[in-house]
Amino acid sequence: MTFSSSTPTTSEYWSDRNAITADDMNKNVRDIHRFLVNPPSCRLSVKQNGSATSYQTTASGWSSFYFAMPKAGQNPTREWDTSGGQMATADANGFVRAIKAPTDGIYAITFSGMFYTKTVSANNNSRIGKNITTDANWNNTYGPFAAMSPVKTPLTTSNQYAVSHTSIARLWKDDGVSVGVASDNSQYTGDATTKGFISMTWIGGMTSDYYANA
Repeated sequence: MTFSSSTPTTSEYWSDRNAITADDMNKNVRDIHRFLVNPPSCRLSVKQNGSATSYQTTASGWSSFYFAMPKAGQNPTREWDTSGGQMATADANGFVRAIKAPTDGIYAITFSGMFYTKTVSANNNSRIGKNITTDANWNNTYGPFAAMSPVKTPLTTSNQYAVSHTSIARLWKDDGVSVGVASDNSQYTGDATTKGFISMTWIGGMTSDYYANA
């Protein structure tokens, strides 16, 4: 199922003496209910990028989490893209760098994942943002819209840090959502065991006032 550039709406009001056609019913009843029953939704697994011998960053700085295409990650039975491929697109290396909104609206976004540092890091940060095209964009205050401080986990003896985000964001069609981390030293994101993920689901449309003031 694919989605149009705008969320279905009852843009034409019912009125007296207005002859209702099959097209009217399809547009203002059937299509809207179909959309609400199966809204745009995508869930992807975190894909390891780097290792303890090949870090994403060789000094302090930002690096992004990358994801596997649906059914190609660590948890295939819990990976999907209901938009027919509009929300997840892989680059030449097989990485999905961001989940994209296939239509305007309000989206619920959840992320859980791990990153690893070369030595213990006392200063860690994670952001979730939109339209991050390079790691340098994480320092752009217009891109990130949520932040948290990852903490060291007791799961392993390595320098492993947990990242978790839950957020609601207004997105325009084709806005991409990414997650990034920064620490005091060299780092890499993801691993082969903890089954990190990102999910994004359309939960509502934007009001006409929002469009008017955008």
